[in-house]
Amino acid sequence: MNKKEEPKVRWIDFGIPIGIIALAVLLGKTSLLQEYPNTVSILITYTLTIVSPLVFLILIWEKKIFRLTAIPFFTIGIILVRFLLLEEQRVHLEVITTYLLPVIEILAILYIVYKSYMSIKSFRANAKEDADRYMVFKKTAYDMVENRFLTNFLASEIAYVNYAFFEWRTRALKDNEFTCYKKSGVTSVFGGIIFVVLLETIVLHLILYRYDLKILAWVFTFSSLYVAMLIFGHLKSMKFRFSKLKEDQLILRYGLFGDARINLDMIEKVESTTKDVDIKEKKVAKLAMISDMEDHNIALYFKEKQKVEGAYGIIKECDVLLLYIDEKKHFLETLNQLIQQAEPASQQVYTSASV
Repeated sequence: MNKKEEPKVRWIDFGIPIGIIALAVLLGKTSLLQEYPNTVSILITYTLTIVSPLVFLILIWEKKIFRLTAIPFFTIGIILVRFLLLEEQRVHLEVITTYLLPVIEILAILYIVYKSYMSIKSFRANAKEDADRYMVFKKTAYDMVENRFLTNFLASEIAYVNYAFFEWRTRALKDNEFTCYKKSGVTSVFGGIIFVVLLETIVLHLILYRYDLKILAWVFTFSSLYVAMLIFGHLKSMKFRFSKLKEDQLILRYGLFGDARINLDMIEKVESTTKDVDIKEKKVAKLAMISDMEDHNIALYFKEKQKVEGAYGIIKECDVLLLYIDEKKHFLETLNQLIQQAEPASQQVYTSASV
């Protein structure tokens, strides 16, 4: 039996409630509001605050989208009613804000508490199945918000904070796991970048403060500290997220800026090289945060384009993937052995190029 296809969110799911809002606004701009103030003001009030968010909620109910997305429609409705109607015409709006708004707030809090409880439960279950915290965060976030874009954003933000401040105890590597930070020099590169960011932040903050640009000074300071935290979180995550070789799959993890799952039968050739790869009509990607500043020592050539997930779940495809592995020799030997076990022994996929 075929699995029932999950309904997808369409533009019409947003278009219909937005259209309802537009019609209500147009009605408020016509002479009908002056001719029949009581009737039209009631119609506008309930259309903007009740009908529009309710219609949106009905349209998305069976779809993978966060239910609380309907609240902005309710909030916008309240703002528009205050803008369109005179004070004496807002009697029903006052009823809504006095009695209905607290109920909606309580329901929203209960919904968030429920989703948080389910997320914690899901986190614990997922953590037993997968030791990689970032993947656990993604699974848990998806269970909570049920939206791919929000899942990637939320999971990434949680992961940056988690690795930057809360993850300190590393575990020993297994035989099929590999690191990418010990010999590549990325620790020095990103450590230097963080130092420069913090130094420039202090200097520029003092300069802006001196010229009485206090708000701008604090905005710039917090923005810079946030960037430094992201870099630090990414750098630390490398010490916890290891690449892994399985019997039929290569799992690549580069901090929080690179993830890929590649079936071994999709690998055409593996090359040991530190040189740039430039092949016509072939797309080359690198597992790196800043490509020009980070080295690689291995090139993977694929039979078909493979997907690589970058920061915040951004997907890119490539024919060749450049990466750095600390224990390169052991990695290549293990990879070659696994591929030979899956394919005829006569097929050699590893070529020893100049390093």
